Amino acid sequence: MAWEDGRPVRARVEARLGGPCRVRCDVPLRVLHGGAEASTRRDAYGVIEFSTDAGAVYELIAV
Repeated sequence: MAWEDGRPVRARVEARLGGPCRVRCDVPLRVLHGGAEASTRRDAYGVIEFSTDAGAVYELIAV
C-alpha cells in the first residue's frame, strides 16, 4: 500500500479464494485487473465491492 499526504494512493490485493472483496476507503478508488478496470459498487458508507477470481491480483488506485 502506498500513501501520500496521509491518504492512500495505491494498494495491491491478491485474491486467494476468489469471490467478493470489500474495501472501505475515504477516497474513491479505481480497481484494475489485468490492465482493465473492474466493475465496482460503492455504498453510502464508502465501502467498495468488486468480484475477484482465485489467485488474481487487483490494483486499487485513488482517483
